Amino acid sequence: MIKLNLTILIITGLFSFFSCKQGGNDNSIVVFQGNKSAVNKEDKTPINHVVENKREESVIVNHDSVRCNINFIVKLKNTMENPSENDVLNFLYTFDESCSASVEFLEFSNEILFQILFEHPDVVLKLLSHGNVKTNLILEVLKSPVNDKYDIKDIIKRIDETKENEMKNKVKKSLRNE
Repeated sequence: MIKLNLTILIITGLFSFFSCKQGGNDNSIVVFQGNKSAVNKEDKTPINHVVENKREESVIVNHDSVRCNINFIVKLKNTMENPSENDVLNFLYTFDESCSASVEFLEFSNEILFQILFEHPDVVLKLLSHGNVKTNLILEVLKSPVNDKYDIKDIIKRIDETKENEMKNKVKKSLRNE
């Protein structure tokens, strides 16, 4: 009898959990496998950016669950040598004003932001321009590196090597703290 009640309780809990997850406005983006465009999950309208999905993975991004989520930073760090644009985009989505209370998040995200900008400036510039991310906040973060692992002059040199992009000068100004 106790085993049956426990089973019913677990099933009811799981049902409630998944029912809540499907309802409501979750500000999600769906990137369809093989299709390189992103659309709003709720009304199927196109998002004004393109995500190249080189690994052909299906990705669902819920902006609320990505904000301040250190797991996306860890994932990008682990794929830093050859990250997908989705990994970089999800990382950029983690930046939010509400993260200011988490020192661990702020330091780790700052470190990885400078690393990804140094190693893959073209991807970062592209996504900052078209990724529907909090660009102004990220530009502010670039004004305050938490360590000196990457020389700002070297990052700017790498940015200068990328093709022209409207975001290029904004990022360089932030790096120079102008």
